[in-house]
Amino acid sequence: MNDFSFDDDGYPRIYTIHSQKGGVGKTSIALALAGMTGARGKKTLIIDADMTGACIADVPGMECESGPPSKRFNELILAKPNEFMRVTAMWSALKKNKDAILTRQFCQKMVGHDCVYFISSSARSEDVETMVPLISQEDHLHFFRHRIEDTLAAAIREGFQTIILDFSPGLFGFSKTALQMSLEWGLPQDKNDHRLRHILNGKSPIPSLQALLVSSFEPHDYKAVLVSLQYVLGRLRTTYEIDEGKCPELFADSFRCVFNKARNASDSIDEVDKLLRKIDDLAPWLGQMISDHEKEFGPQMAPLIEGFEMGDICSKAKDFVQKYKTAVPDGRSGDWEKWLRTLFYRARLIKE
Repeated sequence: MNDFSFDDDGYPRIYTIHSQKGGVGKTSIALALAGMTGARGKKTLIIDADMTGACIADVPGMECESGPPSKRFNELILAKPNEFMRVTAMWSALKKNKDAILTRQFCQKMVGHDCVYFISSSARSEDVETMVPLISQEDHLHFFRHRIEDTLAAAIREGFQTIILDFSPGLFGFSKTALQMSLEWGLPQDKNDHRLRHILNGKSPIPSLQALLVSSFEPHDYKAVLVSLQYVLGRLRTTYEIDEGKCPELFADSFRCVFNKARNASDSIDEVDKLLRKIDDLAPWLGQMISDHEKEFGPQMAPLIEGFEMGDICSKAKDFVQKYKTAVPDGRSGDWEKWLRTLFYRARLIKE
């Protein structure tokens, strides 16, 4: 992975970031992706969809250029229908010479990053107590999915070229419906006429949608993520009557498994095969799909970086982009560069 070029992406990119447990690096990955795309001049938005009290605005180094907007993501996702429509409807983005409502009322701009914005969630205990039961329940999935799709369409209409949604730990409820939304994006339109395409109303180019499943390199973490993925894929197979042999061509490009904080594991393919053999209740077709997936996209895993500050990640990504724009790398790189290269390769922001 010594020589690569930046992917010339002329279309909006949407990433949904998921894990089965906390502390595996979802927010770190969201910040790194934002730093990378922002440094390349792409207007980038991080949406803090983890409404369990871990607010992205509290990360050291997340200073905004002005005071925080009065509204958080919690208020957007639970807004009354008329208020939500006012923020996300197509006409709200058409006023000239003025930021549209989503940007003006919800988005904060990061200091030192001209193109990076974020929408924070509320860490107040009363808001967490309200949100956690709602985002966990299965009977709210259609409501939340429609709200996510409308918000994504509004952000694209307001000029955001990269949108990153950082979800709470656990592949259930709110996070699960977003994962299903991402996986369905790759299905043929005769099988699934994705609602987001209608909301975008023929806007060209069509965005890419990709789920990043984050795990540490611990067998129990990885097993939990894959078993949850298998459950969601199994439901989609049943819903859309998909033969399991067709799954690799329909779903393999819709997600990436990102190993974060890996110790002494520079070549992931053999290591992943060992892990897959330990997961007895994984369907054979999914095990083969993951194995093939790693051979194509997983030449390395993100190394463990001791003692890093989360607030440094955007700046590290920005420095990384500038370095590789202006000079040919000499092949020697520290853990930070290895971590960023691995992540960006899996997210298809760089290519071999």
